[in-house]
Amino acid sequence: VVSTQSTGKTGKTLLTVDVIKTDSILDVKKKHIKEKSYLYPSRICYKLSLKDKALSDDVKIGDLETLTDGSVFYFKDLGPQIGWATVFIAEYSGPIFAYLIFYLCNNCSWIYPDNEGAPHTTVQNLACACYVGHYVKRILETIFIHRFSKATMPIGNLSTHLAFKNMRPPGTKTRVIPKPNGNPFCALFNLVSCPNYTYEVVSWIGFTVLTQTFFSGLFALVGGGQMLQWALGKHRNYKKEFENYPKNRKAMIPFIL
Repeated sequence: VVSTQSTGKTGKTLLTVDVIKTDSILDVKKKHIKEKSYLYPSRICYKLSLKDKALSDDVKIGDLETLTDGSVFYFKDLGPQIGWATVFIAEYSGPIFAYLIFYLCNNCSWIYPDNEGAPHTTVQNLACACYVGHYVKRILETIFIHRFSKATMPIGNLSTHLAFKNMRPPGTKTRVIPKPNGNPFCALFNLVSCPNYTYEVVSWIGFTVLTQTFFSGLFALVGGGQMLQWALGKHRNYKKEFENYPKNRKAMIPFIL
């Protein structure tokens, strides 16, 4: 028998449930949900003590050595959650609609007062196809490719995302060292930890060269800086997690950084 206790100031016992050694934390959450129907697994956080990390859903009761009959789980309601897939689809849909509004309304005097009905140029048509195609690809990747470790919140780029997908078995949170898989676009894994960011930045630099606009260049610069920070963080985590991580591999920029 274990009981769940609030992590708030009151620290009161919320409910008591019967468990067996083969039960997982997810099983305990399901029993909790039967008593509190407004909850769902990703909203529930259990800890063995207030200072401990949250217990993962796949942890078995029998693996918790300090747990005995009558032990307490400290419970925290994480609040309403939203799926990461939903977040990314909304995030990627916004730029598509925003771009198309300005592209399709090229004859609207309230947007382009000096345009006088001029048709789109070849560069404008190509830029629109590249821009919209890029975010449509991201939406399709979110739906069909990405596997998220947590359920809630260019061609080379696509190839690396497929490689990352194959490195995480379905339904698990297993992590392995990223490495080439035979696809020539994945060969960049030999040089950097995050080739998807490398391809992304190269794509935006190409878009800037195509459009030759200040804001495209600014977007490439700011976006590249942000992706570099993400890549450095992931690179550090890989080196901490895997003792045999390739020493000569950089974060995002081959041979440099």
